[in-house]
This record gives sequence, structure tokens and C-alpha cells, in this order.
Amino acid sequence: MVGLEGYDSRGWSINSSGAIAGGYADRGFWFFASTWNAAGVRTDLEDLAGRKDEFWSVGQGINDLGQVVGAAVAADNNSYKPLLWDNSTTPTVLDTLGGQTGEALGINNAGLAVGNSFTTGDAASHATLWDINSGSATDLGTLGGIDSNALAINQIGQIAGWSYLTGDLAQHATFWDGAALTDLGTLGGTNSSALALNNLGQVVGWSELADGSQHAMLWDGATLIDLNSLLDPALVSAGWVLKEAAGINDHGAIVGTAVNDLLGITNGHAFLLSPVPEPETYDMLLAGLGLMGAMARRRKVTVKLHG
Repeated sequence: MVGLEGYDSRGWSINSSGAIAGGYADRGFWFFASTWNAAGVRTDLEDLAGRKDEFWSVGQGINDLGQVVGAAVAADNNSYKPLLWDNSTTPTVLDTLGGQTGEALGINNAGLAVGNSFTTGDAASHATLWDINSGSATDLGTLGGIDSNALAINQIGQIAGWSYLTGDLAQHATFWDGAALTDLGTLGGTNSSALALNNLGQVVGWSELADGSQHAMLWDGATLIDLNSLLDPALVSAGWVLKEAAGINDHGAIVGTAVNDLLGITNGHAFLLSPVPEPETYDMLLAGLGLMGAMARRRKVTVKLHG
């Protein structure tokens, strides 16, 4: 395993070559944009204020071409800007939608980046699509509310995120396919958010239930599925709840966070939901806990929890 050294460091994105984009703190609280290659060698990225305390920067997405996107506080400390590091330590500031602030969160191999940007007058923050080849910034709109955010983009340009609804009293997981916004709804509660998607257009994230609790969810292109519905009843009785799904690959493997109030695990354990080729069943494994079970459902998977 490659460790990200320093007082504190975080990796937010990894490409197919094992290069990581993230942030590095060498002296305290403030993060500064950095990358690590597959051997763990760190490269510090320039930002807009000379990597000084209180002027954070971060690399949040990296594609297979080594292009990195993220954000940094401007030198006047009054805003933060969406940035591109195009195989260089020197950043390029991406356009906003007319406002002062924005951040880029993900980028695909076609050079399409997503995130959010304030509109003219800083009246609202909208999901934004940047084409770094043409330099354009496109407002992806909302589901009727004031704000929206694009969190992930796949290789064919589909986008996942969230948007406020009309009245701004609820936010819903949202899918953009290049032509229209799709409201993915909720699992019966008020709010939901899409956090990631794969190249098949399958989306994962979280949703509130009618009682206000939060569950990990999957949108399969037609239906919003509570991932907890796949758990063996014995695991549910033992207190395990899949709270948030943060990533999904093209094989259908899903990662996220699980909690267990009965065991006092409220900050969460990482879980891995992995499909294996035996249709009609699910096998569940919580690593280190000796809990296993199976139930009939679409395909067979193994779930591992990591403390």
C-alpha cells in the first residue's frame, strides 16, 4: 500500500495508472493541492497564493491523461476558483458562470470537467460543465431550486449530483445525460444526493427515508434501490446500516460507509459490495465479525466491512 505522507494528507481521486489527486498538509490544518504517482512520489501543485496557510487548495479529480482539476482560494482571500493543472504544476483558472467562486470536482478522459460555480452576482451556485478543450463553461441548471452541484462525470459524459427543488426545501439526487436533468427522487424521505456513477450510467449515493434516517442507494437507470434491502435479515438485526454509497465501478462493485448503533459504530466503517457470478442470491460478509448470510435477489454479491 502506498501511504500519503505528511502531517495530514488526503486522496480524492485515482486514475487507471494509480496516480492520485488530493491534498497535503505538511505543517498543520491547511491542505495544499498535490498528486502522487503509483510509487507514492508526491508532486506539489502550485495554487493562487503560494501554498500559504489560510489559502487552501486541493486536487479533486484526475483523468487517465494526468489532467487534474480542483480549486484554490484566490490571493485576495475573498473567493475560491475552479482550477485545471494540465500535466503541469502551474494552474489554469477555469471560467465561472459569472460569479466569483467555483470548484471543479471531477474530469473524464475527454477533457470534460464538472463541479459548481456561482452565477452572475453570486446569487446562486449551479452545477457546471467545463470543456477544457474549448474553454467553455456550461450551466447545467437545477430542478427548479436555487442551487445544484455536479459531483461526478463518466467517460461518456453522463453526470451525477444533486439539485434543490422548487421552493428550496428539498434536494434530490440528479442525473444529467447531456440533454436533460432527471430527478432520481428519494427512498420516501425529503432529501437525497447522487455521489458517483459508472460508465453504464448506474448511480450511487444516499437518500433519506420517511423517518428521516439515511440509507445508501443505487439508481439502476430506472429504479431507486435501497442497498439495505440487499442485506440478510441477520445483519439488519445485528444493527448494520449501509448509510452512504460513494463509488461504483463498471463491474457493479460499490463502496461506501456503514454504521451500527448497537455496536457504537456511529462514525462509520467502509463497506465493499462486490458482485460475483452466481445469479439469484446475495452472500454477505462483514470482515472480521464472522457474520454471513444470503438472500434471493438479482445477483450474488459479497459485502465486506473494513474498520
